[in-house]
Amino acid sequence: MSSTAFVICGALGAEVKDIVNRRGWDVDIYGLSAMLHLYPARIVEELMASIGAVVIGRRTFDLGVRHWGDVPFPAPCFVVTHRARAELAMSNGTFAFITEGPAVALRRAREAAGDRDVAVMGGDTGRQCLAAGLIDELHIHLVPVLLGRGVRLFEHADADPIGWEIADVTPSPHVTHARYRMPQP
Repeated sequence: MSSTAFVICGALGAEVKDIVNRRGWDVDIYGLSAMLHLYPARIVEELMASIGAVVIGRRTFDLGVRHWGDVPFPAPCFVVTHRARAELAMSNGTFAFITEGPAVALRRAREAAGDRDVAVMGGDTGRQCLAAGLIDELHIHLVPVLLGRGVRLFEHADADPIGWEIADVTPSPHVTHARYRMPQP
């Protein structure tokens, strides 16, 4: 079983949307419509086929759910939060709110995913999972926009340096997709 961490737009979505509009890209930057427009079909198909559950941070949930109108992928979602609340059922999955931290959320997501992957979304949640050694693969979708602020995935990386193995790099007109694997001992 593998866990995948990747970051999409993040907390500065409105600023990214403004930049996207100024560049003349006619696309809603949130959710599947953005993926279908900005990402090569192979990347979208691989993600959609592989993801069996999602772990997201509360900030990602709060900023994303109104734009997604559903779960970000058609799978159960586990929201890491300090504020408990009842599950939120959507058309394609359910948001469960986990107050015990990212490791518990990831364990529950792996149980729900079965033999499929678990995606971890959000800079802070992704950083916590990386620091705890819970991530097997790292997917980075790099957009050529320098925001200069926001939640940084690699800020305060306290662990010893890790030499990730390059698994795949796919360029496209609007975004470069890089996939790295944790080296096997």
